Amino acid sequence: MRAMKYEPGKPAELIDIENELKPLQDAVGGYIETVHLTSELIIIADEEGLLKGKTPNRWGLVGTFLVVGDGGEEFRGLTDTEVDFLKRRVL
Repeated sequence: MRAMKYEPGKPAELIDIENELKPLQDAVGGYIETVHLTSELIIIADEEGLLKGKTPNRWGLVGTFLVVGDGGEEFRGLTDTEVDFLKRRVL
């Protein structure tokens, strides 16, 4: 699925990632925690990032995080419109 990846100190990057627990955990560096950015967009971050002393990132988060779509019961890939929104508004 398409996701936007945010690493501290780097520009956001559009990536393709498996919609499975292990790849998502590997991408953020720990157990995942989710937070709604909007009604359609979800942030996936390391739930222990602050405790681990990870580097500050955007929006008060620490460490690497992903933004994906809210597919109801599962995550979904970002649409072109959502990617454009993230590139224009929240980077």
